[in-house]
Amino acid sequence: MADSAVVTFSGPRPATPWSARHDGGHWLQLATASGAGDGAVTWTIDAEGLEVGVYVDTVIVDAPYTMGSPAMAVDSFVVKPPLGIVGPRRTEGFGVAGWSLVHADSLESGVCGSGADPAIWRAAGQGSGWRSVARATGSADETIVWTRAAGSLSPGDYVDTVTVRVEGRPGVSGLIVDRFGVVEEIGVEDAALHLLGLGRLAVMQERLLDWFGNRDGTFNAGDVLRWLDHCAEGRPGSGCAAASLRAGDATPGDRVGRRP
Repeated sequence: MADSAVVTFSGPRPATPWSARHDGGHWLQLATASGAGDGAVTWTIDAEGLEVGVYVDTVIVDAPYTMGSPAMAVDSFVVKPPLGIVGPRRTEGFGVAGWSLVHADSLESGVCGSGADPAIWRAAGQGSGWRSVARATGSADETIVWTRAAGSLSPGDYVDTVTVRVEGRPGVSGLIVDRFGVVEEIGVEDAALHLLGLGRLAVMQERLLDWFGNRDGTFNAGDVLRWLDHCAEGRPGSGCAAASLRAGDATPGDRVGRRP
């Protein structure tokens, strides 16, 4: 890689001789180090053997008996890692068995390093029936998008992978491991009573409600209220269990209903 700095003179001695030097690293080598009158100092940069990071060096130009001498040109450059894709990475989502809702998820492409800006990535899954890649190609700054559908799934823990590759670079790839937790239908009453400490939900159901609710990492009242609003819409395939009461839980007049 080459770079340069212009040398110019003004006044009665336009052909003043000048010379350039630098006291920095071995990675910068002067190519044109002297001249007379207007011209340019040129140098080359060799990044071989350098670690990833930012490098700065100074080129000094001396011109005897000249105002402004010595003058300095500061050169900096960045050594990036080789082109690659971050990974493996893990993502997680939740669903309810028989759910008609299809939720989308996304993740940065993970393409990084030297040559990432013009790179085009392509993403492909294993072909599972519950996950579909919605955005399967793009530039480094675009996200990969996929959807998960639990409509035909039984309760359980499902895992699939998405492989990301850089177009024209078969040796560059990354892996996304996507986990899909599918639970049984959840009744609003069960969610509310579980919040009161009556133990009505499984751990995975708690996690689904937090994921569907406020996603703050804790099952709480905000998650229950979000599920209440969702179930109150009464849509088929909502994942909401029919209202039911268990002995000793409440009286018929204490059913949980729509929020005012």
